[in-house]
Parts: sequence; structure tokens; C-alpha cells
Amino acid sequence: MFKNYKFLQPPSTRQSEVIKGILDFLQVDKYAIIHETQEGNEKLAKTIISEGKTSTGYVYKALLPIKDLYDSATRVLIAETLVKIKIQEVKVMVLACREQSVKTVLEVARDLGMVSDHFLWIGTETVVRATSNTSMGIIVSNFLGIKLNTSEETIGKN
Repeated sequence: MFKNYKFLQPPSTRQSEVIKGILDFLQVDKYAIIHETQEGNEKLAKTIISEGKTSTGYVYKALLPIKDLYDSATRVLIAETLVKIKIQEVKVMVLACREQSVKTVLEVARDLGMVSDHFLWIGTETVVRATSNTSMGIIVSNFLGIKLNTSEETIGKN
């Protein structure tokens, strides 16, 4: 039906600007960036952190393992990372990772009680795509996702 259809994902700099805008609007000074080092997520995290430096702010940068996230050893590493964030009483998490990783991260977070009303998750466009998959089976009580308009007519105007 759509022979020449192309999905254009916004660059990480645009997504980081939007996420930083959300954090500023909500006056969040303590948050965690949970990310992988691939697909531009490292750049996104660095941009948010560099733009978000304040004298009162606290940013916890949590790096996810890049290997397959379905084995038990990797789940333990993710659990250790999320427990450190929880101990620091961080209530806002920015998640930037591959679609394959989203389910595993949120399953571990659910098991730790971190997808309840007491936590806010902010996800990149990739995370939004993964969470909109109904077969994922995880409900995050407070979730804000980035979905930037990347239609051809909008891109042409910009």
C-alpha cells in the first residue's frame, strides 16, 4: 500500500531537548537516566546531563548492559542498578534503550515496585513504541513518552 514509506526517527538531540524541557517544567532536580550505549542513547544521556547541571540537581546515570537482556545474569545487573536508584530515593527515571530491552527493564522495575504511582518514567520514542505493544503486559502507572512529529510535511517546513 505505501511503497515509499519511511520511518524517520527524530535525532537524539531533539529528544533530549524535549526530555530536558519536561524535567524543567516539572522542576525535577533529582532523576536517573537509564540507557544503553548504542543507537544514539549515549549521546542523548550526555546531552541531558550536560544541559541539566544545576547546583541543587542530582543525576544518576545508569548504564544498561548491551548484551542480550533475556538471561538471568543480565537481569541481576539491571536489578542491582535499579536498587541503587531506589536507595537514592530517585523517583523520576528517563529510559532510553532498544525496544528489546524495554520489557526486561520494566519487568525488573515492576518486581522492585518501581512502576507504581510513586515513580515517573519518561521514555524516548523507541520506548514508547515498545510500551505500546499490548503483548508486553506491563502497566506503568506514571509514564510520559516522547512522540515527535516526523511527517514529511513537518520535516520539510523545518
